[in-house]
Amino acid sequence: MEKRVEQIAQIAAIALLVVGCLLVLQPFVTALLFAAIVCFSTWPIYRNIERVVGGRRWIAALRTSNAAHLREAFVIIRPHPGNTSPWQQADLGDSHAVVHPTSYASGVLMSDGDLETFRYSLLASSAVVGINTSAMIEAAVVRRPVFSVRDPAFAHSQQQTLHFGYLSEAAGGFTVVADDLPEHVRLLEKLFAEGEPDLRQSDAFVARFVRPLGMTTAANTHLCDALERVAAARGASREPADAMAVDTPDAISPGR
Repeated sequence: MEKRVEQIAQIAAIALLVVGCLLVLQPFVTALLFAAIVCFSTWPIYRNIERVVGGRRWIAALRTSNAAHLREAFVIIRPHPGNTSPWQQADLGDSHAVVHPTSYASGVLMSDGDLETFRYSLLASSAVVGINTSAMIEAAVVRRPVFSVRDPAFAHSQQQTLHFGYLSEAAGGFTVVADDLPEHVRLLEKLFAEGEPDLRQSDAFVARFVRPLGMTTAANTHLCDALERVAAARGASREPADAMAVDTPDAISPGR
């Protein structure tokens, strides 16, 4: 008898819990149903676009955006200098997307011309999207909003690295990081809807991380001063010059 009463009590508790959940969700039922209908009806469109652009999920996600700015945005894909081979014959299947450059004359050690092309491509961009690369910091330097999206395919160069976390806005960095493509697209839509981006946190990161010795003094001035301090210290101690031995942080400290 006691066991039966216990079973009835458990069923009653579960029923009350279900009713309570339904009451909480009741104001949102219409919105949830609408979202499900939109997702179901647009999924075939997304899959078709993904096939058209050769499985490029990111471009496909942009082209299914509700915002015309993203659907029609011109996309420049810049391969890393050490990973150009997969992109040299890539067919994006999108008239508003291009891979540039597809090769670098000097390889990983970029030439002055390569650097200028890179700089102008950043300046021409309304936003910069990266997986995890120093180009994201370069974009912050020239005051361009930077975005990224976590993806299991790139976990080895995102979540499994320490520095990726430092770049995110949540950790005091400058990169707006999304957990998936739908969230990423919504963040890009928000950027274009708001117009002028808020770059205060990005500027603070650049001042703290890239130019900690001051934003108004050229970096080569600090470098030359440090080299002169090292040379003076070497001369005073009468030690033989050894450029390879000058590698300790205290040797080039601004306080020396």
